[in-house]
Amino acid sequence: MKRIYLFLIQALVSLSLVCATGCSKNDDKENDIPNGGLKVGQAYQGGIIAYVDDTGKHGLIAAPADEPGTYAWNDALTACDELVVKGYDDWLLPSKDELNVLYVNKTAIGGFIEAVYWSSSKADYPWTWCQDFSNGNQYGYITSGTASGIYRVRAIRYF
Repeated sequence: MKRIYLFLIQALVSLSLVCATGCSKNDDKENDIPNGGLKVGQAYQGGIIAYVDDTGKHGLIAAPADEPGTYAWNDALTACDELVVKGYDDWLLPSKDELNVLYVNKTAIGGFIEAVYWSSSKADYPWTWCQDFSNGNQYGYITSGTASGIYRVRAIRYF
């Protein structure tokens, strides 16, 4: 009986060490930084890299696809906040500038349609910035009342 307990304790300790050094909710090859560094358009941490800073270790990730359908602005914020992709739950509606990064790199990121997308950046009340992915134009659109816009949404997160 003593041998069984000793064996079980050793097995649990071994399993704990393995998980402490290699298990995570996001344990997959896409989290490894390749020798050449991270690049725009590469799958990484639940999405597609949209921007990499000068260190090559931090940047912006776009969700792998638009949220389905179109949204009023408040619903767009909620959709991003509630999004979970491959265990990552820290998604946001992009700011005006972050949305422009997505537009500039839309071919490398993929999956965008020629439509208007919401940002989280407020313009003068009751306006919020949007970006037209058919031509790159950014403009404010009303976010409340019966005249509020219904636009596309692509979430982002930082790494």
